[in-house]
Amino acid sequence: MQLYDLFPKDEAPFCTRQIEEFRTDFRGLAVSHNVPLTLSTLLKLSPFIENGVSLFVTTPDNLGYESVALSYLQEQGILFDLDKQKICHGDLFLDCSANLLGLGKPSMVAELTQTGVKKYQEASPTIPVVSIDDSYVKRLEDYFGTGDGFLRAYQEKISHSIRGKRFLIWGYGKVGKGIARSLLAEGAECLVVDLLAKNIEFAEEKGAIGILPSDEAALRQAVAHTDCLITASGVRSVISNHFLAEVIRDSGLILVNMGAEDEFGPKFSQDRVLNRKIAFNFILREPTRMKYLDPVFYAHNRSAQLFLQGKLKEGVAVFPKEIDLEIVKEWETLWKIDTKELFAL
Repeated sequence: MQLYDLFPKDEAPFCTRQIEEFRTDFRGLAVSHNVPLTLSTLLKLSPFIENGVSLFVTTPDNLGYESVALSYLQEQGILFDLDKQKICHGDLFLDCSANLLGLGKPSMVAELTQTGVKKYQEASPTIPVVSIDDSYVKRLEDYFGTGDGFLRAYQEKISHSIRGKRFLIWGYGKVGKGIARSLLAEGAECLVVDLLAKNIEFAEEKGAIGILPSDEAALRQAVAHTDCLITASGVRSVISNHFLAEVIRDSGLILVNMGAEDEFGPKFSQDRVLNRKIAFNFILREPTRMKYLDPVFYAHNRSAQLFLQGKLKEGVAVFPKEIDLEIVKEWETLWKIDTKELFAL
């Protein structure tokens, strides 16, 4: 099986270009890689595979993997194991949700998620740890890509009709804003729950209804008259820890998690939440379209190259802003999508 039998090269211009950019930098090094293993992930891995870099591959806890992607890795002789202890032998860690934290002896780490970055910050690392989550590049995925992914999953698995339906979005960061954007564009009504007044104001400017999590009357009304509740707060057990947890659990709401964590928590069985609490877009074979992932994958990989070039310092730091903005601008030009919304998030 050839990689580009699965994807045309023009779907991943950044990762395809990176194959040549990595020609000499990674000789003699090994990479431990923990990112959801989908077909798209193979394009992320291609710069390492094509340059003969030793790879140890796993996937974030509870997310599973795409069997065709695994078959491809096996054909390439690349070790894949769900046991993180068995893949933590790399010099460079490319991580997601901090699943590799505390394992092995890496020289650097690049972390994709907000949840994972917080865990690395709490660990006070003495090696460079690059936060991709805080970059504008990551907003391409979280804002545009995840909103698109949720919409496709909902239309494929629940109902193609969106117009007139009411959605309660719990958490209005990058992911929540992106989901609301996609739903509002389809004629849905969105109610947004967030702690921050600025996010409530932003939601109302965009045509949603803002609710503070302490507003019991408004929340009871929303739960009783809404079709679907979507969690996008990034906070584990945020719903179980809320005073209306049992009301939400026993309601007729469709429940969907879109975060990396189990945001519904122990008061909710796996069967009560669609896709067994796993981020709902992962019910699709292509959870996020490649055009939104490509620049993020590129930046995540590029972090390792920046380390080898001596451009990173110890401790947790954001992906370099100058390179970040260059990637966003190039992506905007390639796909003819206006990115100015990203800078207001």
